Parts: sequence; structure tokens; C-alpha cells
Amino acid sequence: MKKSILLITLSIPLLLLQDCKSKGKNFTETSDTLKFFPVNLYIKGQIAKVDSLASTIYKITINNNSGVKDTITINKQQFNNLAQDFLAYDISDKHIHKYYKENVFADETTQSLTFNYTAMDSSLPLQSVDVLLDQTGQQLKNVFFSKTITQGDSTVTEKCGWTNDKSFFINRVTEYADNTTTTQQNIIVWMFQP
Repeated sequence: MKKSILLITLSIPLLLLQDCKSKGKNFTETSDTLKFFPVNLYIKGQIAKVDSLASTIYKITINNNSGVKDTITINKQQFNNLAQDFLAYDISDKHIHKYYKENVFADETTQSLTFNYTAMDSSLPLQSVDVLLDQTGQQLKNVFFSKTITQGDSTVTEKCGWTNDKSFFINRVTEYADNTTTTQQNIIVWMFQP
């Protein structure tokens, strides 16, 4: 099962690039027939790869309010729990993707082909997703998420990113009703077995 997820995930960027080329370089279609990049499938493939190949996983936590930085080794279950933050919203689901518009463009600054998905409603928790492929569309480089969640009297803003086969980060800013703010960064880095 894990091998099949990895094989499917590795072939997705090329198929999507071909689909985009057939439709033109820029488009913002939001019909049910539009195929969004399967971000959740990609993340699940990355999790499966870490589960089967990673030898060491580190969690680096930086509390910006206190300036404390802490690095610990975590196990694969802890890694999986942290990675679930990337699977909470599946914009490729036909019931959800209609609320997002897609824009595909070549970004010369990052030398990437970028798939950008932006919420058309500011009340949606997941506000945007950016998928960066290399310029040939053969290799996924990064995935970035931007979320805003209201929890009681506080607002949580998360900026998250996944770097292919290397690491992910979750930067969380919590703003409270009394105008206080807490900021925390979690960086997860793994190494594959030789």
C-alpha cells in the first residue's frame, strides 16, 4: 500500500502539468470538472515515506514570546499527529473545491510552476494553498498553507509549509480578545536511512 501511494504521488505533478498546458497557462475555473492538485494525496505519500524510511525525526519548537528554542527527537506516531494539520482540509474534494479559485503561473523568482488556490469566502478556515513544482513540472518542491481559525474569543493564524522529502513547519500566531498575542514555530525535520 505504501509503495503504491508513493508511485501515484510521484506521477501526479507531470499529469497535472499536462492538464494545465492543455487549458492554458492561467485560469481561474471553479467548476466541478476542474482537477485541483491532490495535496492530501501528496502529503499522505510523504507521511508513508517517512513511516517506512525515516531513521531520525526532530522537532524544533521556537516560542517567540519567550525566545525559548527547544529541539527534541520524536517518534513516527508523534510525527503523524503533527502532520495531520496538513490533512485537515482537502480542497480536491468536489464538495469543497468549488469554494476555491485556482491560478497557475510560472514564477521566475522561485523558478517554479505555482498552483495557487485561494478561498472565495474569507470565513473559510483554509484561506490559501500554494503548490510549487520545478519548472519542468516533474518534481514537487513545496506546499504552503495559510489558515485562519476562530476559537472562542481568540483567532489563530497558521502559516504552514512542506518541503519535499525534507521537512515541514507550522507557524502559529494566536490573538486573544485582550489584545495579547502568542507566537509559536514548530519545525519538523527528518533524515532517511542510508
